[in-house]
Amino acid sequence: MRANNARNSSRDSIDRPPSKRCCDCELTKQSSEFYSTTTTADGLASTCVMCTKRRVIEYNEKHPEHNRLYRQSHPELNIAAINRRRARKVAAGGTLTANDIASIRKRCGGRCTYCGKPAKPLHMDHIVALDNGGSNDKSNITVACGNCNQRKHARPVWDFLAELVGIKPEEMRAIL
Repeated sequence: MRANNARNSSRDSIDRPPSKRCCDCELTKQSSEFYSTTTTADGLASTCVMCTKRRVIEYNEKHPEHNRLYRQSHPELNIAAINRRRARKVAAGGTLTANDIASIRKRCGGRCTYCGKPAKPLHMDHIVALDNGGSNDKSNITVACGNCNQRKHARPVWDFLAELVGIKPEEMRAIL
């Protein structure tokens, strides 16, 4: 944490010019319209934000197979990104990473946490749903088959487990 703070303070101490010329569109823009970087003397990227975004979009349009193949070969990264976005939308805390997802899948051995059946593909399920105040942390994530994940939806886990074993939710809460 200290190293990060030291890096930020050294980045903040760079005397940035009030404006800069973009080397791509060749327009002079305010320094706030450039990404920060540690590789240049003025602490600003050589191209403005708009030109950088345009270049990324052009690359992705020219190489759609690259993104598709990358997402297919790194499903944990894609799932983690989707879960982070969902958590941000409901202002839920937690930092679920691709490594967390891989370790959760490995721990469960390819079986649904709820019904115990082998399942492919396995869904990542928030034990306490984000809509119900759950976090996007690895302690709140488990794997479920598609059937169980969709049946559980945003219900409390105890109510869903009671349904699975065929008792009333009140009886399950009394047992636990």
